[in-house]
Amino acid sequence: MDHAVTCDFRWTLEEFLTAQRLSIRYSRSARILIWIMRLIGGSFVLAGAIRTVNVGFDKWVAAMVIGGCIFLAATLSKHRFLARQYERIPEKDSHVRWEAFPDRFVIKTAASCYETSWSVITRVVRTPQGFFVYPQRYLWYWLPAHAFKNPADTERFAQFAQAKVAQYEEVG
Repeated sequence: MDHAVTCDFRWTLEEFLTAQRLSIRYSRSARILIWIMRLIGGSFVLAGAIRTVNVGFDKWVAAMVIGGCIFLAATLSKHRFLARQYERIPEKDSHVRWEAFPDRFVIKTAASCYETSWSVITRVVRTPQGFFVYPQRYLWYWLPAHAFKNPADTERFAQFAQAKVAQYEEVG
């Protein structure tokens, strides 16, 4: 029986924020959504400014500027929103251990143990900082590169993923 490739790390707020930031960087749909929100926010603020010049300041200008600022703030204040989201995660600040085998993998935390085959994984994205493992389109697991014992284990995990997952890509 092959020895497992292990990935051990603590699911800290910093690790969570790093994974979220990278998921946005490498997700085309997330980047598009952020730019659309910035465009809408900027348009509302600009429309409010134009209306102020043409008509003067009124409740509609206030509504446009406030609405625009909300859209802009939503794209700029992700850190605070994500920190609150992290606080609701049952596994926050807990030890996470992945054990990857050629035919399956096991995810262990203080709260759970999950074993399954590679067939449930639809996509793996390798970044310089680690791996995103997707069992569904918008659901992913994060495996930071620093959590593998050594570079050889990182490469072995990449080989398992390439062999078993139809959509494997390297980015960055």
